Amino acid sequence: MAKTIFTSLSPNTQEDDYKLARKLLFKSNQFEDGADIEELRKWFSEKMKVDHVTLYESARTGLFFLLKELGIGGGDEVIVQAFTCVASVNPIKWTGAKPRYVDIDTGTFNIDINDLQNKINSKTKAILVQHTFGYPAEIDKILEFAKSNDLYVIEDCAHTIGGEYQGKILGSFGDGAIFSLGRDKGISASFGGVVVVKRKLLGQKLIGQERFLSFPAKSWVRRQLAYTVTSYLTRKYYNSFVIGKLIHQSSFGLKFVNRSTELVEKVKGSFPTHAKCRIPSALARVALNQLQKLDKLNSVRVEFSKYYQHNLRRIPGTRLPKWHLYKRIYPLRFPLLVERRDEFVKFMDSNGVLVGDWYDVPVAPKEVNLLSASYQLGSCPNAEAACQRVVNLPLNVNMSENGVKRVAELTRVFFEERR
Repeated sequence: MAKTIFTSLSPNTQEDDYKLARKLLFKSNQFEDGADIEELRKWFSEKMKVDHVTLYESARTGLFFLLKELGIGGGDEVIVQAFTCVASVNPIKWTGAKPRYVDIDTGTFNIDINDLQNKINSKTKAILVQHTFGYPAEIDKILEFAKSNDLYVIEDCAHTIGGEYQGKILGSFGDGAIFSLGRDKGISASFGGVVVVKRKLLGQKLIGQERFLSFPAKSWVRRQLAYTVTSYLTRKYYNSFVIGKLIHQSSFGLKFVNRSTELVEKVKGSFPTHAKCRIPSALARVALNQLQKLDKLNSVRVEFSKYYQHNLRRIPGTRLPKWHLYKRIYPLRFPLLVERRDEFVKFMDSNGVLVGDWYDVPVAPKEVNLLSASYQLGSCPNAEAACQRVVNLPLNVNMSENGVKRVAELTRVFFEERR
């Protein structure tokens, strides 16, 4: 049997990451402060060419504090696109503000500029610009629009680290940016968030505030390290009888690890138990280990994306993204709009390819209470239509060239046999 190909499940984690996380599991003295935190801060400072970088246990915490320091609160509205994750929406609500959803361009899955112009009002204070799947939004046009309407611009770089737009690194355009170090993002450190800002006073406020934050509970840190370990073992032994599946199921069932989004976030939009904390040294160490391999991770993503673009053209029942993969654009996943999606997903699963589902609802994951997230069905028809058809093809360093060829061939076979 061919080795199973994964789109999620900590897809960037390799053997060295696994060994590091396993070792750190037994070093509780690194579950709080440590030199690796400042090393991680330095890495982002040099990469982004900024002096002010703050580090948190999650990107959602970072976004919350950034919004607060920008003065956003009760009575305000923040523009956010539909076809997103609740982790980008809840921090807006935590400030007392309200998210206002903008539709997407279904070619790029990013903000539709025309709908953006229709959605602002006197309460609008900021635009959260998501670079969906790592493909850059039209940030130059958004900045121009924001300037003419006196709005803050925050870049949501949860899907990209190192990508560029028109020769400038993503995350350096607006008033601030957030990056995610989460398990299925540009790197797979299980959890962690980064905020970068250019403005001196704003940066000083954030750094001063960060120093007074506590670290997450050691039990929570241990579960994040355990996820790196168990996800690696799950993938490694997935085809060995039922060993891999047992590791995955038992790790959650026995609460050795936790879901990336807690139930209170999905149902009530409340703070998760780990919120408003600093990043612990152990998770900073795991992130640094992966960031050393970032160029390789990104080069594989763009190489495989170009392969899909070239080899999945003109297949009936599918639509490719309208992406122009210029230099230094690094997709995180490859979105494909398909007919008969459920049947296709089952077919791929039966052939050892586990495709992704970002985003099969306007505010993901499926368990999210859309009313609590302030989303009104019908308000973003393009996003809702895309949610009904989208699948994500894998782009990760643990997949071989033969693997990406297999994914493309299975996709072609499925749709051409069902004309």
